[in-house]
Amino acid sequence: MIGDMELAGLSSSTQQCYLRAVLALQRHTAARPDRLTEEQVYQYVLCLRDEKGVSKGTFQPHWHGIKFFYFRTLEVDWALFTRKKVCQPRRQRLPQAIAWKDGRALIQAIRKPGYRLLPLPPALLRELRAYWPSHGNSHLLFPNRKGTAPFCEDSLRRAFKDARDRLGVGCRSC
Repeated sequence: MIGDMELAGLSSSTQQCYLRAVLALQRHTAARPDRLTEEQVYQYVLCLRDEKGVSKGTFQPHWHGIKFFYFRTLEVDWALFTRKKVCQPRRQRLPQAIAWKDGRALIQAIRKPGYRLLPLPPALLRELRAYWPSHGNSHLLFPNRKGTAPFCEDSLRRAFKDARDRLGVGCRSC
C-alpha cells in the first residue's frame, strides 16, 4: 500500500492518515484487512458513520484510506467502491472553546505578529462595539443565554433561517 501511495504521489501526511484508517479497520474487525469481505468492510463503514457518529472530517480520510487500500492496492472490484454511493456524515466537529486566559496566552505566544492581525471593516467594528455592551459578558462577544459559553451552531442556524424566512429569501443549502 505504501508503494502504491508513493506511486500515486500522495503526501506523507496523507499516507499516514490512510494507513491509520486501515489499521483502525483491522482493530475494529480483529482480522487482517486483506481477508475481509465486502460486507465486513461495508458494516465497518456504516458503524463509523452511523454508530460511532464521527464527524465528516474524520470520516473522509478513513473512507478514502480504506477505498485506496482495497481498490488501488488489492485491486478488488467491489460495488462498495465502484458503484455504490456512500453518503458522508452531515455532522462537522466545531472547535472547542478554551479558557479566556489560555486564549490570551496562546495569542501572545505567536512569534510573528502578522498572524494576529485580522482585517475588520470600520462598519463592522462599529457594529461589534455597539453589540458588545448589550449582553454584559466581558469575555465572549457572542455568549449563550446563560453567558457561560459561546452560542452554538444550531442557534446561528436558527437565527439565519428565521431572518431568511422573514425576508422571503430562498436558499437551497440551508
